[in-house]
Amino acid sequence: MRKVYLDHAASTPVDPKVESAIRPYFGKYFGNPHSMHQFGQATSRAVFESRRTLAEAVGASHEEIVFTGSATEANNLAIRGIWKGLKRDGGLKKPRIVTFSLEHESILNTCKDLADEGVETVIIPSDRQGLINMEKFKKALNADTILVSVMHANNEVGTIQPIAKIAEIIKRFKAALIPNGYTLYPIFHTDAVQSFQYLDCDAAKLGVDLMTLSAHKIYGPKGIGALYIKKSVRGMMAPIITGTGQEGGLRSGTDNVPYMAGFAKAVELVMSSRIKESKRVGDLRDYFWQQLKKFAPKVLVNGSLEDRLPNNLSLYFPGYKAHDLLIRLDLSGVGVSPGAACSSRVSKASYVLEEMGFPIERASGSLRFSLGRATKKADIDYAISVIMKVLG
Repeated sequence: MRKVYLDHAASTPVDPKVESAIRPYFGKYFGNPHSMHQFGQATSRAVFESRRTLAEAVGASHEEIVFTGSATEANNLAIRGIWKGLKRDGGLKKPRIVTFSLEHESILNTCKDLADEGVETVIIPSDRQGLINMEKFKKALNADTILVSVMHANNEVGTIQPIAKIAEIIKRFKAALIPNGYTLYPIFHTDAVQSFQYLDCDAAKLGVDLMTLSAHKIYGPKGIGALYIKKSVRGMMAPIITGTGQEGGLRSGTDNVPYMAGFAKAVELVMSSRIKESKRVGDLRDYFWQQLKKFAPKVLVNGSLEDRLPNNLSLYFPGYKAHDLLIRLDLSGVGVSPGAACSSRVSKASYVLEEMGFPIERASGSLRFSLGRATKKADIDYAISVIMKVLG
């Protein structure tokens, strides 16, 4: 049976070049990078070079990259780290976090958890296209806002948020707050896990202070993420994992050297092919949609086709349950997802689609197709033929 993987938003296969970059650090170079002898210095050099590679990819310096065990941990460090740092330095009576209703659950649930510590969270709603309501966002900012967290691109429907415009709003708000001075609050964080593969993630161009990245979304290994932390913000943060002080004191634990090297190689590969690959995958995605509409005109796209990642196609199949369709497609070798892989094993409607204002029928009857480097036109044609059979 032919197999076609169309769930690259969930995870990607490790690129052979990444695997080759990882392998030496399991055996040949095994020393602890914090040891002073030559065995440690060999791996210490690899950690530094890996950090520098990630930094250059987002227009930063190597001191501004902190490696983590996952993107979820990076998101936690961004939110909890800012809050803990604020408490350490004196705090506010009514601290506020402003975020977006379509955020990954590692953002939403972390903010929810902080309510027990007196942190107010204002969640800005989405429109039917999956875009943040900018007017409500502006009104949500106040003098007690310590952090804004808005994802660069959504993991389910692929909608791209206007991060640079949001950054400009925050900048103007700060200027109005202290006309003759400057305040670092609110800090601006974005989750760029899905976007880095296809979009320019230069931190200065986006105007962000914190940015989350993940290796396994870009053909790197699972089990490693990273957080960009702007130099001026670093001192405002406190660690959420304490120990002997690795990662500049913000993330203790022995460095995962093999995966750091693999992450860096994955980043190199992205940077060398991003523009060309975005065009190729976008054309394939559009071909997929055009062919599907010919025999299934009732199928609808969730979210904007314009402000969307080029590899993403979230589709509503009226009259069908997403999990039923997923199983039938899988039996024919086509791998897709009803939404975020983190929660897809639980048979429930997509909260993202519900937050976009769609009824439960649509939220529970939609599938996400996400293309990748290995996806070819023949794969799309095969997937279309399978969908035709499944829909009868």
